[in-house]
Amino acid sequence: MRSEHKSIFDGVIVCFLLVLLTACDGFQVSDNGDLDGMWHLVEVDSLANQTTADFTYCGIYWSVQSDLLALDDKLERYESCLLRFIGSDGQLRVFDPYVNNRDEGDIPIADVAKLSPFGINAIEEVFEIESLSRKKMILKSQSLRLRFKKY
Repeated sequence: MRSEHKSIFDGVIVCFLLVLLTACDGFQVSDNGDLDGMWHLVEVDSLANQTTADFTYCGIYWSVQSDLLALDDKLERYESCLLRFIGSDGQLRVFDPYVNNRDEGDIPIADVAKLSPFGINAIEEVFEIESLSRKKMILKSQSLRLRFKKY
């Protein structure tokens, strides 16, 4: 009798594991490496006039997950934005920006002024990845160098 109960129990466990594995089939795993996560913009260098601005207390964050970049102002002065990105060959290309508006649907951005508070100065912009580790990231565009710390 015990072996019969053990067989039933083993069968239930196998079925449970199969259901669990099937449920995770749509789960996406990013291969962004150290780029994934929430990044706090702490410093911005102007390449044109060699000046540096401390952004530590400005509340600007970039969040990277899968192929989506979310731009947030924790002080709520600027609207949150969403962009697509591709990171490869030492570059980060950001494109296809939207205002993050979950209530009415995301709104395409045509005016780069919505992105500039976050350090992005073109609707489609390419950054050179000067440095990237688990804790720090430095990106350089044609006009700016952005320094981030992982939050």
